[in-house]
Amino acid sequence: MKQMGALRLFERASLDLSNGELAILRGMNGSGKTTLLRILAGLLEPDEGSICGVIEGEVISGAEIADICHYLGHNNALKPEQTVRQNLYFWHMFGGSRSVIHAPSPVLTASRQLDFERLLDLPVSVLSAGQKRRVAFARLLVTPRPIWLLDEPTAALDTQTSALVEQAVEQHLEAGGICVAATHLPFLEAYP
Repeated sequence: MKQMGALRLFERASLDLSNGELAILRGMNGSGKTTLLRILAGLLEPDEGSICGVIEGEVISGAEIADICHYLGHNNALKPEQTVRQNLYFWHMFGGSRSVIHAPSPVLTASRQLDFERLLDLPVSVLSAGQKRRVAFARLLVTPRPIWLLDEPTAALDTQTSALVEQAVEQHLEAGGICVAATHLPFLEAYP
C-alpha cells in the first residue's frame, strides 16, 4: 500500500512475473503507476507490505530485486554537457562492467540498434527530446539487467523510434528478461 498525503494510490497490489513476461500498467495520471515502478525499483518504500521475488528457487528481498533492475523514469538521467558516447560509457561502467570498450562496443551496438550512431559525439544538450529519450533507453542495452521497469518508455518518440524501442523490449523478453511498463500510449499491443 502507498499513500501520498490523503490520497491512497493503491492497496493490495500484487505482481507475479516469470522470465519472458511483460506487465503493462495503464491508468489515469496520478493513479500511482510511476509510484509503483519506483517502489519496485527500490527508490520508494511502500507504506505497508513488502517487495520480494524468487530467483532460481531462492526468495530475494526488495533491495536485492532493485539491484537487478533497470529503471527508466521520466528523467533521462543524462549529463547534458557530456557527449552521448560519454554518457553511455559511464552507464556501462556504472553498471558493473570493468572491460575496456573495444569495437564493437556495447555503446556502438546500442547506438546502431536504436539508430543514433551519428549522435555519439554530440553533447546531450543539443539533442531533441526524442533523441534524449532514445539515448536514455540505450542505457538499458549497455548494462544488461534481467528486469526492466519502464515509465512511459516511448514518450517523445516518433513512430519509427517507438518501434525500435519495442523491438529491443521484445528481444529482452525473448532472452528471458522481465519488463514492467507504465504507459498511456500504445506499447507492445501485439506482444503475446
